[in-house]
Amino acid sequence: MWVAAWRRYVGIAWLWAGLIALTPLTAEAGAWLREKGEGFGILSGTFRTAQTTVRDAAVLPQWDGKYYVEYGLMPWLTLGVDAYEAGYTYGHVLLFARLPLSPKDWRLKVAAELGAGQYHDAAAEWNTMTKLALSVGQGFELDWSGPGWWAVDAIFETRQEAFSPNIYKLEGTAGITPWTWGNPMIKLETGHVPGDPLIWSVTPSLRFPGKKIPDKNDRSWVAGIEYRSVAGLTATGLKLETWWQF
Repeated sequence: MWVAAWRRYVGIAWLWAGLIALTPLTAEAGAWLREKGEGFGILSGTFRTAQTTVRDAAVLPQWDGKYYVEYGLMPWLTLGVDAYEAGYTYGHVLLFARLPLSPKDWRLKVAAELGAGQYHDAAAEWNTMTKLALSVGQGFELDWSGPGWWAVDAIFETRQEAFSPNIYKLEGTAGITPWTWGNPMIKLETGHVPGDPLIWSVTPSLRFPGKKIPDKNDRSWVAGIEYRSVAGLTATGLKLETWWQF
């Protein structure tokens, strides 16, 4: 009996930790494709307030990290790798392809993303996962804000051998550039597993451009405060990222 109970706990723990993968990586706005021969990467870490019990810490880990890179292989095809780890409770490695669904000259950008890879649960067992996303985004410019943009991503993920395999996500991101020293952004995320409470987070942040060096990779830095709610648990976290173009 205790073995069955432990397996059930492990399944629940990895599932919630997997949903924590609604990471606020604002520059991953999936409605835009990379130009041919151009790439973009993110290295990210989030450090949250600790939970009070071991079980709660498995549901909402104290840290997570992510490595993300995408490359414009063709004008109509962007390929990438998404690697993520949350407190050794959940992790995944995904390969993905992004394809445009709107004409290149449209201001409103629409794209689809297909991904497949492997995830591991709290028992360190690896299984297959897939991802399908539909993204919409648009740039804008206001007198008071300077150039800005918004994006909305609807995501469906399924996991083999999961306690509850289907995860539905809806994410919205917006950013403006009113100053040269720091650009404010905000990301809202929701995640839904049938039969479970809604998961959500809010992450306001600032992006600080790095010094531009001719013939070198452009780099910028992002710092944000994340407030996340998972299964009735809440935590505040510091998110730090570096972005680079190549």
